[in-house]
Order: sequence, then structure tokens, then C-alpha cells
Amino acid sequence: MNRQDNSIIALLEERLPPLIARKDVSRLTFGLVSAKTMANRDSLGTGPKNRFRMGKEIWYHKKQFIDFIMEQIVSF
Repeated sequence: MNRQDNSIIALLEERLPPLIARKDVSRLTFGLVSAKTMANRDSLGTGPKNRFRMGKEIWYHKKQFIDFIMEQIVSF
């Protein structure tokens, strides 16, 4: 992991709440990922681990969500 990756992680850790609703993903990640993308990844089994449903909403834990985002980032 390089310095740029660390700054992205720090920004997400500061900005994100402990639990993230799928519908808020785009706003909370500055448009890096959309709710639709997350729904597709979840249906393929490649989304963040330990998601859960509360009512009609899908939620993610902050740590697993950040881990997922960092796996998607390609540095060059």
C-alpha cells in the first residue's frame, strides 16, 4: 500500500459513519461507487463482507466497506 492509498483510507475512515446504507454509498464516497454497483456486486457475492438487511435497506459495516473499496482501487 502506498502513501496515496493511505490517504484514501484516512479520508474514508474520517468521513464514513460506523454503518453505511447502500442508498448513501455514492454520496459518502464522493461518487467513487454507486448504490447500483453495490447491489450488483452483492448479488454476485463479490461485495463487502457482513452486509445486513434492516427493513428494506441493505447496510455495510465501515471497516468491511473500506476494505472492499481499497480492493477495487488500482494504483499506477
